[in-house]
Amino acid sequence: MRHDRRNRSLYFLLYSAGANQQILNRRDCQTEVDKQAAIGAIVCLTALAATLSGSYAFYTVFASKAIAMTCQEMEQVSQRTARTHFRFHWDVLVTS
Repeated sequence: MRHDRRNRSLYFLLYSAGANQQILNRRDCQTEVDKQAAIGAIVCLTALAATLSGSYAFYTVFASKAIAMTCQEMEQVSQRTARTHFRFHWDVLVTS
């Protein structure tokens, strides 16, 4: 069997989906290959979205802050931190 670029990406998607290669290689399971590859693509896209949102959360949390803050600025930082905290837990929940 020749391993070209398409086969490598297909095997990566099947691996991401957690599919069993021995079962999918059987003749009666050939229709399941595309379904499992689609599941693998969804898993990879979810991981990408979680990475992007996590990166944004870290960027938001660790952005430069002024040393002295007014009460209004402290409230805004508190709200932003709460949103970031929620996003982090949501990402953990989604990717678990």
